[in-house]
Amino acid sequence: AFFDYRKTLSKDDQRKLARRELIPPINPHEHWEIFRAINPGALQGYNRLMAEWWRGQNVFGAVLNLLLTATAQTPNDIEGAEAAWKALCKSQGWKSKDATAAQLFNPAQGKGTNNIKAEWRDPNNAKAFWLIEWLRTVGLFNSAITRTPSNTKDRKTYVLAPTNLAWGTHER
Repeated sequence: AFFDYRKTLSKDDQRKLARRELIPPINPHEHWEIFRAINPGALQGYNRLMAEWWRGQNVFGAVLNLLLTATAQTPNDIEGAEAAWKALCKSQGWKSKDATAAQLFNPAQGKGTNNIKAEWRDPNNAKAFWLIEWLRTVGLFNSAITRTPSNTKDRKTYVLAPTNLAWGTHER
């Protein structure tokens, strides 16, 4: 409905709308830009991460303990968390799966930058521990602003990294 409304506006009113000088009768969903960023480029990886999180629902206490233990220190104990996850998977009869470090959530994973050789290679996907990738993914909904600048095919994602910020202040 918002985009249909926007199509009816004159060029001048569209500019006013972009500058927030014009209040539309309806707005797109608050996470519209994130939905656009995920679909279609990162949708498959996003769905895998959400499915992995869902799979752990019956052992949620153990998954939460694993997550809190891994992030309770600096640097985070990712290797320990991976080992604990593999042990949990084994106890449940599951196959442990890695995740793709998608560029949307890992900007350093751009074409070929994860290759160790200084020569050109086909771009490939780096693998990562799924739970850390899941944190990055769900964090996008609360801590990032993602936009496509005008007249480009590029996407820019900005993530705040405050030292001290109350959650209520962050939400406002």
